[in-house]
Amino acid sequence: MNNKLNNTIEKIIEEIENFISNSSENASSINWANWQIGLTVYPNQEKREQGKPKIWKSWKANSSSDALKIQEQFLNKFPIKLNRKNGTYDYFVYVFKK
Repeated sequence: MNNKLNNTIEKIIEEIENFISNSSENASSINWANWQIGLTVYPNQEKREQGKPKIWKSWKANSSSDALKIQEQFLNKFPIKLNRKNGTYDYFVYVFKK
């Protein structure tokens, strides 16, 4: 992605990386295949639909476009699983591990 990411996008990416690192048993060798990333407009409902995973967190992006850029950044950089692609109003990014 050649576009310059705005500060909010970069901040959320950093927070997600820190959350996954801190939630992993070994931060130096994270098993990205155990993690999923998705986009939603209703994070609490989405968490219920995913079976209420114990390790879950969501972030609110400024727009669905920003949320999609964050998701794409992770999908391009890590072997993380795509949980749900965005819809028009999905501006929450969430990650979880079952």
